[in-house]
Amino acid sequence: MGEIVLFKKTLLEHDIQVEMLEIHGESPNHEYYFEILRQDPDMVFTVNFAGFAMRTDTGEAAFINLTCRSAHLILNDNDKEFEQYLSGKLSIAMSFYCRNDNIYDKLFAKYQDIPELKKVSEWKEIVEDMLNE
Repeated sequence: MGEIVLFKKTLLEHDIQVEMLEIHGESPNHEYYFEILRQDPDMVFTVNFAGFAMRTDTGEAAFINLTCRSAHLILNDNDKEFEQYLSGKLSIAMSFYCRNDNIYDKLFAKYQDIPELKKVSEWKEIVEDMLNE
């Protein structure tokens, strides 16, 4: 959780308002998705595929239906999650960030349909990239 606190601090240093919503459980209820819709954010940011278990009626990740951009930080090297969440339909409004070279290389080689995959070393790089979009 220390990583998340550092990221939140970096966002606040750039005067970006942050609302944190912790998603728990393997199959979260759609209440989380509807909470995101109610907040009408400019961007959604997830860590390690939080919320990707929320599915549409057609079985796709609910995040693809958001009208805002979404950024997803991948810290854990987990082939099962990669296959489950990255082999399906993704939105062009999604960006994926890796802070680990091995994870980035693996994803770059296997999942060419990822809309935007970037390797970063610091939180500041993610924030600057998000602000430049």
